[in-house]
Amino acid sequence: MEHIVIPRIQFVITYIKLELEERANEEKFTIKKILEVKKKHKDEEEKMKGKAMAEAHQNDHLPEATALDAFGEDEPVDKEDKLFG
Repeated sequence: MEHIVIPRIQFVITYIKLELEERANEEKFTIKKILEVKKKHKDEEEKMKGKAMAEAHQNDHLPEATALDAFGEDEPVDKEDKLFG
């Protein structure tokens, strides 16, 4: 028994430990990759949001168009030219 069964059981125990360690390492690697992909997507999303906010902020500083802009440059008004008087 000590020459056949015990060494076989010890081999099985060693094999199981190695398999469990390998699976744990694979899971760590998988989790690491998933976290990297999530971070990449989050960074891209924040970058897009930043661009959108920058464009919106830039558009806030544009002069507003008015109905008078359709007529071109303001022409000087003669003091004698009165509409209601």
